[in-house]
Amino acid sequence: EASRRKASLLAELIRELGLSTAVAVHGRAEVVARESAHAGSYAAAISRAIAPADLLPGCLGLLAAGGRVIFSQGPERAPAAALAHLPAPWRSRPVTVHPPFQGPRGLSVVEGG
Repeated sequence: EASRRKASLLAELIRELGLSTAVAVHGRAEVVARESAHAGSYAAAISRAIAPADLLPGCLGLLAAGGRVIFSQGPERAPAAALAHLPAPWRSRPVTVHPPFQGPRGLSVVEGG
């Protein structure tokens, strides 16, 4: 999470919910992925309401083998063109979720590395 305030909130939520294997990282994905402490270290990365083309290279650099990135496309977004040209062995699949009290949301799950 690039915003320190939002990263702090996520860290507090992780602590309160007892999610012992989750971590909120403060920083931009494309920068954090180049740090040896983070590169190839995560089973999953989540992007909230940002087009995949903006974060895809950085997010893939964060993932361990078999990891996945989940991009929230929001109600008005179609999957970005970047997902049509993923490097092998990565692939994308659409997922629709139905959060309570909201309309359906489209997600793109990138996996297979």
